[in-house]
Amino acid sequence: MTKNLVWTRAEICKLFSVVEEYKKQNKPLLSAFRDFAARFARRPASVRNFYYQQLKIFQDSPNLCQDWGIDLDKHQKKPAAMFTKQELATAMAGVENLVQKGHSVRGACKIVSNGDATTMLRLQNKYHAQKAAQNPKVLVMPTKTAALSDGEINSLLLGLIKLVRKSAEDAAQRNVAEKIRLANTQLRASIKNLADKQREVQNLREKFEILTTEKEKLREEIQKLRSQNVELVKTCAQSKKLSGLKEYIGTLQKQ
Repeated sequence: MTKNLVWTRAEICKLFSVVEEYKKQNKPLLSAFRDFAARFARRPASVRNFYYQQLKIFQDSPNLCQDWGIDLDKHQKKPAAMFTKQELATAMAGVENLVQKGHSVRGACKIVSNGDATTMLRLQNKYHAQKAAQNPKVLVMPTKTAALSDGEINSLLLGLIKLVRKSAEDAAQRNVAEKIRLANTQLRASIKNLADKQREVQNLREKFEILTTEKEKLREEIQKLRSQNVELVKTCAQSKKLSGLKEYIGTLQKQ
């Protein structure tokens, strides 16, 4: 299976939708992860890890969760209701009765729990715990001291390789999730900065319009002053002419 470390928004929304559907039907989440992995050519373990990482991101960023249309209430872990002694005894008796009739422990627990996956697992664990308490087993540690065979060495190496691969894959998933979180943070910051810049541009545009209006008013005032100055010069010139004429007439009269 080819590794695909990049998750699209559509895939993430689909994953959360599949989980919601399985939760609604009281089916185990492991089945949801397997179903999604089969549809999108991914590993169930990778799908599970990414789901919980992305769920943590959504829980830390409610606005992002709202933008993506994810209802976190549908992804909260429901607290398990405690059995009373009477309920537990009745359930265990029902499971034991079905097991005696040939049902598997899992099948019997499923019937008694009415198909509820969480209750089924709890009953199954309770049943095995009671059986283990009734029939305690002594664990004997192996005393083998001989050297490992080639087959055992190969098995250990293969297990180590798988562990390294899983660790690298988990680290890559965490890295991608962190990059997505940082990218979302940077995007929100960029949008805010853009909005601030737009407001600044609008303010500058309004100031420019005010200055343009004031400039036009000043131009009109200057034009008016120029006109008044021309009229004033004309008036002064006429006054000088009249004064000169009076002096000339006065000179003639003296002669």
